[in-house]
This record gives sequence, structure tokens and C-alpha cells, in this order.
Amino acid sequence: MLKAKDEELHTLHLKIDSINHMGDASMQLYNELKIQYPDLLGITMSSANIVSSLKKNEPAVLIVLDFARAKPISEKKKIEGWLKVRLSQSNIDVVFRK
Repeated sequence: MLKAKDEELHTLHLKIDSINHMGDASMQLYNELKIQYPDLLGITMSSANIVSSLKKNEPAVLIVLDFARAKPISEKKKIEGWLKVRLSQSNIDVVFRK
């Protein structure tokens, strides 16, 4: 029973570290994108699970980018590609606001 509690505590510590890292990564991405896109207003970044008829609980990174002006599709693709390379993560879902 003690071993199970230790494992549970370890898992919780890992989750806390992951949340803290996500916050640091969000701030770093915001700073890097803000240099390239001065009209960037904010960024939201979170771990997510994509569930659909085609995918069963697939982990992903959800990123919401708030801009002062709408971006053309070509610019959105460029940003999404940059994020995938920057985060070394292929499964990213990017939502553009305005």
C-alpha cells in the first residue's frame, strides 16, 4: 500500500512539473512569436486529448493564438509549421483568433 501511495505521489509531482513547464514554454513562445508578429495579443497553451471517430484519445498540444488582425491561410500554415518544429511536436492543434 505504501508503494502505491509513493507511485501516486510521484505521478502527481510529474504532472505538476509538466504544468509548470507548459507555463514557461507558453511565455517563451509568446516572446518569440511577438518579435515576428507584433500584432500578437496573447497565447494559450495546454495539453489536450483529441477524441473523434478517427482518433482514440490521442495526446496533443492545443495552442490558441490571439491576434489584433486576421492572418491569411498561408501565414497560419507558416506559424503552425514553425510551432511544430519549435516544440518538436507533430501533433499540435492551433486555433487562430482574429
